[in-house]
Order: sequence, then C-alpha cells, then structure tokens
Amino acid sequence: MNLLRALRLPLLACLSALPLLASAAGPAQHGFSSLEETMPYATFKEFGLDRLSPEQLKGLNAWLREHGMPDSAGAAAAPPAAAAAPTARAFSSRIAGKFTGWSFDTVLTLENGQQWRVLDHDPVMANPRANPKVSLEPGMLGGWTLSVEGTPGIAHVEQVQ
Repeated sequence: MNLLRALRLPLLACLSALPLLASAAGPAQHGFSSLEETMPYATFKEFGLDRLSPEQLKGLNAWLREHGMPDSAGAAAAPPAAAAAPTARAFSSRIAGKFTGWSFDTVLTLENGQQWRVLDHDPVMANPRANPKVSLEPGMLGGWTLSVEGTPGIAHVEQVQ
C-alpha cells in the first residue's frame, strides 16, 4: 500500500496523458500498450515502476486497461491530433558488425552511423550474428524502443549525441 501511495502522483501524471494519446492515435489504433512498452525507460525508472514485481506490473497494466479514460472523456481538452502527433518516426536499419545482445549502457552502432545507448538493466543475450536488422520506434514522452530481428524483447534506448 505504501508503494501505491508513493506512486500516486507519478501514476496520475501518466494517466492524465491517456486521453491525449487515445485521441492522437485515432479510432483505428485502439490497442492497449503496457506502460513498459510506451513509457521511456528513464521515466519508467524515475516513477519507480522498475521496482514493481512482474505480478504488480501486470496488475497495474490490467487496471489501466480496464479503467483507462474513454476516447470521448478528454477530447474537448485535448489538442488536435496533428498538434499532438510526435515528430519522430519509426525506422529500420542494421547493426554495424557483430551482435550478441545488450545490457545496461551498451552502445549499439547502426549502419547509418547512429549510436543508441541501452537504458534497461536486464541483459538480453542473443546468438552471435552479423548485421541483424534493427527497428526503432518512438515511445511516449520522447523515449525510444529498439528491437532486433530474431531477438526476444525490446530495449529502451536513447540516442548518443
């Protein structure tokens, strides 16, 4: 119960963004995305959500799915979808060189020259292979997620400047 009290304000901030996201997504995209899929890892960690057990996180996502704001609830207060849409776009590339997985602070270099730092603390191991295809997608609040073809899971990443 103390954890819920401690997370109340950060969760309210996240929940207040749900109507905006629902209106920006439009009627064709009404799937539920979990907090860990949509929230940048740095924010997820800042709110202490990384300390939840898998069962607690599953329960929180289930609650959000069941009690999320209806599409029309925030429509009047939400800006037009064009103004709310992120400017970042998903894209694909390939990892430059050999790939074996990632852990916290791993920097992955893409063939296009971009470098992305992994923010997740849980390591992911992969069968060694050269130049696998990688997909990057913008998340909420400016975060990014990265997935590598043939590797389970996603990594929350930030671009190295």
